[in-house]
Amino acid sequence: QFRELDGVLSEIERLQQEIDSENKMASVEASIGEGAEGMAAVSPGSAAEGGESQGKQTMHYMISGVEGKMLGEIDLEGRVVLKEDLIKNMHSLPNEMVGDGNASRRVNTGYRRVNHGSGESWCPNSHILLAKNRQNEIMGHHNLVKKTGKLFDHSQCTIGDEAKRWMAAFDMHAYGASDEGKVMAHAGALSAFLTVQLGYKISPGDIGRALPSRATQASMEFNLAADCLIKVCHEIKKDKARHLGLITDHGHRGDQDHFVKLVIWAGFDEDENWTMKYFCLDVDSGGHSALEAAVAVKKSVTAFQDLLNEVVGERVEIKVITGDSGGGAKVQSLHPALVDCDVMDLDSQLKPCGLHGGVKPLERACVETVGAQGIGARTPIQLSWLFVRLMKYLRTSLDRKGLDDLWKSGVEALSTNPTWQRQAKEHSQHGQMGFDSDS
Repeated sequence: QFRELDGVLSEIERLQQEIDSENKMASVEASIGEGAEGMAAVSPGSAAEGGESQGKQTMHYMISGVEGKMLGEIDLEGRVVLKEDLIKNMHSLPNEMVGDGNASRRVNTGYRRVNHGSGESWCPNSHILLAKNRQNEIMGHHNLVKKTGKLFDHSQCTIGDEAKRWMAAFDMHAYGASDEGKVMAHAGALSAFLTVQLGYKISPGDIGRALPSRATQASMEFNLAADCLIKVCHEIKKDKARHLGLITDHGHRGDQDHFVKLVIWAGFDEDENWTMKYFCLDVDSGGHSALEAAVAVKKSVTAFQDLLNEVVGERVEIKVITGDSGGGAKVQSLHPALVDCDVMDLDSQLKPCGLHGGVKPLERACVETVGAQGIGARTPIQLSWLFVRLMKYLRTSLDRKGLDDLWKSGVEALSTNPTWQRQAKEHSQHGQMGFDSDS
């Protein structure tokens, strides 16, 4: 009997707890309804089959636009969360967001449910939920637009020094163009891309003020030339070259006389292989006599050598020269004039002879063995040279896979195409026999 009485009392106590919980929930809902608006999201710590949540859960909530702290994992089964507990665990607002005006704005802010990963979240109606990577992408585009706009909101050119070097380098291809013509080309390119293609609202006056003036263009070219000189000096220093060659050439194009001066030296490419390197010092009108050409060369070389010697740390000399074999400034006349002008020394007379002495025996041996070289001559040396040139061009134009595919196509054509096989037998019978034996 006592056990039955204990069971009845336990059932009465359980029912009373449920009634008390329902009463408390009703009072909380009424108090929240009378005061600030709020919303909450509950995420289960674990879920049973059928979608029913069980165990402890985590609550996130918001009251009048103020976010509440995460209450931690709580067991909501048979529990009541009081309004006082929610207010107590709300995040503190910054000072600039405290006040009656801000409170009324928060109360009047509307919210909507938005997808957030595998769940949902509350978001103000005036905002959108955005992932961080997408936000970074949008801000990057926004900053790019702002930078573009800043180029056109000043009274003078604000283009950076690096961009000016690029413009000056490409202006070199507009040979013979006036400064005004270059400005109009720049303006036309900007107008076409920004206003016509992209739709920016930029006036012609803004474009004109953003572009460099004639004086700025001159400074751009001087700065580019200085950068090129410094770069070449350090490259010569890295290559440990102490003897340079000089190449000159006269020309007449576009109703203008041209006197081109290049320096040449032995250095290393990006793969640390030996190669010949060239650098054009300048192009001027010069003169067609040996003395006039020598004076022009001295003017260009002296400034370059002074800078080069300072960068390298020791004297770098010009030892050989190559140029035209005819005319007033032919190399036979120009070299003595350069010696008289102290551009080259007497030792430079011996270098070409030594080089000529080393090349001539090889030339004669090749001629006696396979015949003379030149236009119309077909020799194994020219065939090898053409093959190397062709393969070099293909390597620069195609990647490794493209070159392999092209090679396979050639092998297949030689194996199956009668026209290719007939041409190979007529012009390279020995090679065709070797190909047939290998295949």
